[in-house]
Amino acid sequence: MKKFDVKSALITFCSCALLFGLIYFVDYNARQQRYKPEKIAVESLKSVMEVPNSLRMKSISKPIPVYGRKYITDSELTEMLGKIEKVSELMMQKMDGGVDYNSPEVQDLMTRQIAASAMLRSMNDAPLSKSQTGWKIKLSYSSKSKRGVEQNAEYWAIMDKDCRYIINSFEVPVI
Repeated sequence: MKKFDVKSALITFCSCALLFGLIYFVDYNARQQRYKPEKIAVESLKSVMEVPNSLRMKSISKPIPVYGRKYITDSELTEMLGKIEKVSELMMQKMDGGVDYNSPEVQDLMTRQIAASAMLRSMNDAPLSKSQTGWKIKLSYSSKSKRGVEQNAEYWAIMDKDCRYIINSFEVPVI
């Protein structure tokens, strides 16, 4: 019968512990990389764009907590409405200057502005919760539409609490 060797048992134990620790670390790292909120938000933006390869990111915010279904704060709402108002003023100036209503630039801008206004109105009455229900990220970007019109906008992506998927998103045109 072979005698029990403490040194061999200790080396075997340490090797197994190191191997399992390494496997856990690699697996944990892979899972963390998979759910990066910024990456998910950019991918979501690309999926709704007309020409995804024209995307030029200007800035990406850090994830901001969301409470309940009130995705934007009153100060953010005021800021967004100010941006929409500037877009309206620009469109009115262009139309007063003889710009055609059927021009691609005016049509694209009006469509985007109306969609942003409708989304902001629908979210304004949502109740506020005391517990965190998700995250939001703001992406500032520029791109081209399928008609070749240059677009500047902010894209807001609202995510679940684990940052695995997009719950809601909207775009606010920016001048």
